[in-house]
Amino acid sequence: MPGWAGRESAKSVASLQPRFGPETIAFPECLPRCHAERTRISSGNRSTGVTAEDRGPRILWAVSLYVLSGPGGAGDPGELIAPTMVGAFDGWVDAGHAATTALAQLAEGAPVVATFDADALFDYRARRPTLQIVDGRLAELTWPELQVRHVRVAESDLLVLAGPEPDDRWQAFGAAVVEIAHRLGVVEWISLGAIPAAVPHTRSVPILGTTSEPGRLRGNVQPGPAGLLRVPAAAVSVLEMGMAKGGIPAVGYFAQVPHYISGPYPAASVELLGALGRHLGVELRTATWRTRHASSGAASIRRRPSRRRPAITSSASRVWSTSNACRPATTSSARSNASCARAAPRGSRTSPPRVHDRSCHI
Repeated sequence: MPGWAGRESAKSVASLQPRFGPETIAFPECLPRCHAERTRISSGNRSTGVTAEDRGPRILWAVSLYVLSGPGGAGDPGELIAPTMVGAFDGWVDAGHAATTALAQLAEGAPVVATFDADALFDYRARRPTLQIVDGRLAELTWPELQVRHVRVAESDLLVLAGPEPDDRWQAFGAAVVEIAHRLGVVEWISLGAIPAAVPHTRSVPILGTTSEPGRLRGNVQPGPAGLLRVPAAAVSVLEMGMAKGGIPAVGYFAQVPHYISGPYPAASVELLGALGRHLGVELRTATWRTRHASSGAASIRRRPSRRRPAITSSASRVWSTSNACRPATTSSARSNASCARAAPRGSRTSPPRVHDRSCHI
C-alpha cells in the first residue's frame, strides 16, 4: 500500500505524459484549450512566417482543482490502512439534509487531507458567501468549502468528502477525486444520499442501494430500483461511476425520506450512519446522537402541523394507512393493483401522489 511519504505538497499533477502528440505537452485539466493551442501551433502563423517547428514544443500548464496537505502537516494522515472514501453533497440527492448531516457528524473536527478550489467549482451567485456585519462594519466573509477529511474508526481509515455540491466542472472534479483516491490508496468508494419517497415517518427509514458489481452491498440492503430509471444526475453519482471506471469498487446507500418532510430529518441521518457502519463492520457510536436527535423529526411532525399545517398531518396519515394496506405480496396472499388502489384514500386535495409500483410496496 503506498504511504504518504514522498507525496508533494504542491498542487497535484497526475501525469507528465503528453496528451496531444509531440508538439504539445498538456497537463491534466487543460480541457479544450489544449486542443485549440495544438491546432494553432501545428498550423503556424503564415502572416509572420513562424511555423510550428520554429516554435518548438509547447507546455501548457493547468491549475489543479485541489491541494493535498504535505507530510508532517496538520492534515498528514500518515500510513493509511486500506482507506475507504465516503462522499455526500447537499442539494439534489440529500432529502432532509440526511447524508450531509450524517457525514458532518462523523467528520466533525477531523483533520483536512485535501482542499478543493472553491473558485473553480462554485457559482457564487447561486451559492453566495455569508457576510457578517458588525455595527455597520463588514467583518467577515464565509465562503463555501469542499474538503476531504481523515477519520479513524477502530482499525479503519475513512476519507470523508462532504459539503456543497459543485456547480461547475463536474467531469474535471470527478477526475480529481479519482486521482486523490489513487494517490491515497483508496480501496472502496461509498456514496451516501437521501431521496423523497412515499414512506411514513412512523416507520424505520428504508435504505436503497447501488453497486458497481454484485454482492458488495451489506446489511440486507438490496440494489434498486429494479428496471430502468432515468433521472437528473447528482455529483455524487458522477463520482461513484468515475470510481468504478477507475478500478475502485463503488457502492451507494440512499435513505428514503417521507416526501412531505420539508426540513432536516435526523432519523434518516442516523440510519445512514448505521448502514455505513454495517458496511464497514465497525461501530460508529451514534447512540448519543440518536438519543438527542432521532425522535425530533417525528415529534415535530406530530406537533406542529396540528396548529400550522394540518395538510401535512393528513398527508402523513394517508401514507401510513396506504403502507399498512399495501404490504409486500406473498404467495399465500397477494394484493393486486386494484385492491391497493381501493385501500388508499381518495378524493382529497391533500392526498399524497399515488405510488405507481406494481407490488405496491411502500
